[in-house]
Amino acid sequence: MLDANAADMSSTAVTLLLLTAAALATSPESEPASRPTCDTHDADVRITKEEFEVESGELLRSCHGDIQVRKCEGTCDSQVRPSVVTASGFLKFCQCCRETWMTQREVLLTHCYDKAGQRLYGDRGSMAITVREPEGCSCHSCGDGPATP
Repeated sequence: MLDANAADMSSTAVTLLLLTAAALATSPESEPASRPTCDTHDADVRITKEEFEVESGELLRSCHGDIQVRKCEGTCDSQVRPSVVTASGFLKFCQCCRETWMTQREVLLTHCYDKAGQRLYGDRGSMAITVREPEGCSCHSCGDGPATP
């Protein structure tokens, strides 16, 4: 009789352990790994834009400039934990640092050259282009698409 009682107690303990593990695995937000640091940051980039003749496709000019744009950068909470309630055996909670909304602004590329590599001046010596950049950033579920403008 002692062995039967021990087996029942062992079975109860395993069931209780599995129920506890399942309850813990269903709420990934309960244990954040760290404090998110997702935010906008400035970045220096070189942008090159080429202009072609519509009919022939011939290069008319190539312009470049070094500009400062905003980018999303930082950390967000993500974790993978064992789970008895998911088919894969793991509960995955993933967040990525992404834009919350985008803005557009015009920048001026001030170094323009013709197809022979000669520097252009005057009206042809610069080119205005539009760049899109994040206005704000935050942590989003990794499967979510980017925010719309």
